[in-house]
Amino acid sequence: LRLATAALSTLTPALPSVTLPLFLAAPEPYPGTATITHNFIDNLAIQSGVSIDTACSRIIYQGRAGGITAMDTAFKYFASIDQDYALVGGVDSFYDREILQLLDDASRLLTFSSTDGFAPGEGAGFLLLISPHAAADIRRKAQACIERPGIAHEKGHRLSTTPSRGDGLSMALAQALACGCPPIDRIYNSENGERHYAKESQMALTRHRQSFSDTFQIYRPAEYCGDLGAAFGPIAVGLASVSFEGKSGDNNENAALICSASDFGARTALCVTPVPDMDDMDGESGRTDTNQKS
Repeated sequence: LRLATAALSTLTPALPSVTLPLFLAAPEPYPGTATITHNFIDNLAIQSGVSIDTACSRIIYQGRAGGITAMDTAFKYFASIDQDYALVGGVDSFYDREILQLLDDASRLLTFSSTDGFAPGEGAGFLLLISPHAAADIRRKAQACIERPGIAHEKGHRLSTTPSRGDGLSMALAQALACGCPPIDRIYNSENGERHYAKESQMALTRHRQSFSDTFQIYRPAEYCGDLGAAFGPIAVGLASVSFEGKSGDNNENAALICSASDFGARTALCVTPVPDMDDMDGESGRTDTNQKS
């Protein structure tokens, strides 16, 4: 709750003076461990001072893939109701005795004696999403555009005995890239350092190599901050948004790709592009815009 309050409070100056639904990615429900409940959103509203529509808010218990699933929930929300804004967030922490014990028993933690493991991390990130049907003067405030996410399931997930062929992540990538976005020059991948996810990502990304620029770069939590869990999606979109500052779709034909994989099989992907030139804002209806702080 402290992590989420600090991140959401950073976004507060950019929030409109309306009550907002919150679609929140939460930790995966590992057997024998506790997770957050809907009361978490009530307490977050009290501690942050943000006016949250708790009745319309939802929690997505998918870990790393949950942030992009939450954004897909926002797309569905905008399609079903005449509202201009929605909040999307993610919060997670592996710094919990029960979870660390579970991971240690499964030999999944990065140690001096085991290199096939991951460094636990924690974080929180929030995005203010703007409806694709909002007025152009509202959408001009956006820092980036997100396309409709790709969502799939991997049968050979980390906790399954079925071998992984990368089919789930590949399917999510195919759906996300079907938007026809410009060549991808940045990939934000939820890989945490475990060989299972490295192998799966390599297979899936190789199948879609034609969608990437010749000089694309990959950024992974494993190389910087440890596994962010459910916070990965919003934070990755925030980082992609920052990379587009001062650029527009007219003068910078590039895009970023976010892809994520959860232990229980959820696979998601999302394209992030610069905000179109102001003259092209009217008539854009296939994407959702975002202001971000993470």
